[in-house]
Amino acid sequence: MPKNKDWRDIYKRKIISGEEAARKIKSGMSVDILGSGNDPDNIMIPLTNRKDIDDVQLHFSFMRPDSVFASPENFVGRFKLYSHFLTDVTRPLVQKGLMDYIPSHNSATNRYFFDGSLKLDAAFLSLSAPDQHGFLSMSYRPAMHKPMVQKLKKERKDKFLIIACVNENLPFCCGDTLVHESEIDFMVEDPRPMKPAPWYTKEQLDEEIPVIAENVATLIEDGATLEFGVGKVPSHVCPALHGKNDLGIHTEVFTQPVLDLIKSGVVTGKYKELLPYQVVFASAVPSTMEMYEWFDRNPVCAPYPLYYVCNAAIVSQNHKFTAINSAIQVDLTGQVNSEVVFNSQWSGTGGHTDYSRAACLSKGGKAIIALQSTSKKGTISRIVGDSFYPGGVSTTRNDVQFVVTEYGIAALEGKSLRERAHAVIEIAHPKFRDQLIEQAKERGLW
Repeated sequence: MPKNKDWRDIYKRKIISGEEAARKIKSGMSVDILGSGNDPDNIMIPLTNRKDIDDVQLHFSFMRPDSVFASPENFVGRFKLYSHFLTDVTRPLVQKGLMDYIPSHNSATNRYFFDGSLKLDAAFLSLSAPDQHGFLSMSYRPAMHKPMVQKLKKERKDKFLIIACVNENLPFCCGDTLVHESEIDFMVEDPRPMKPAPWYTKEQLDEEIPVIAENVATLIEDGATLEFGVGKVPSHVCPALHGKNDLGIHTEVFTQPVLDLIKSGVVTGKYKELLPYQVVFASAVPSTMEMYEWFDRNPVCAPYPLYYVCNAAIVSQNHKFTAINSAIQVDLTGQVNSEVVFNSQWSGTGGHTDYSRAACLSKGGKAIIALQSTSKKGTISRIVGDSFYPGGVSTTRNDVQFVVTEYGIAALEGKSLRERAHAVIEIAHPKFRDQLIEQAKERGLW
């Protein structure tokens, strides 16, 4: 722990305006952006107003719809935007050529910055107000930022710049989220209140999803530790789990359905091998004010960085670790595309492969892919024989044990390719099964 009895005086001397903070960034610099609660717009807006800089690279892990960079058309040339995972906000930017996507597994993202594959000169961090010891919290999103900031600051010292947007309304989280004021170069005060982030409403859920959830629930054992992937299907399995007992949570993303499951008493975490009783996650989508309140100084709430939360060697130490992820396509042998639609990058690899691998390594673990059998109002089969989108293999068939649709469950582990094709076609939409059988025959799988 830093031994600075006068940290408050030093802290006050570090406070500057957003305009002053923006002037610290020079042409050609590469900056990491951590937005929790709010994007650090009180720095980024003044930054966009500067006409004297160019070729500034900005790395986003999450961008809110109201971010100043959600409409970057006027900043082309001065700023280059990057992301390791795409959302409804950043996807259109990549499709328009206004942002670049960097493929990576969540567990390995930090390595790119540590080994020099990606240059990083500075970080803008959204942090909670300090406690009495001078520690600020990255709140509910340490993600890749915590180890990145501390390692690079330790190694590069003054050559790595850290500017914090400090908001007393941002929840102070336990887990591994702390940054001491001595590690921060400058502070910008942010008085804005928290506001809910967009997430799926019940009205946005298709009628097949509750059926899929019930099918998945039959695979979930009491005492299992669960991971819920990004998308409509995975976290909305939660309502189907209210009859289970003593579940644990170790997941990449924390959402309102997960909180509802915790409040129901189904989640105790007492059988977890790692951090029992604690709810472990790397990031969250706080779609309600209730979530912000639950996060604040709650010892059960344990956000940890991605290198820990998504590391298969670590996660697999939990017995009965069960990964519930979704997909855009699954082929006849169990190969999974979770990120490409019609040759266009839709999301990212994220923790998809990390968690499927962890489940396969876990004693009693299960790697589950849950998806609707069709898309585009039933006109396109998500179970495919010969039309996998190019570049779309996210998780190989070796790490998929179960595929679940509204038509049932295909258990794939230990099955031959021919047996897998039969199992997967049985859970495809009936109107596409004959076509899939013909494609299987062409591939020698029928």
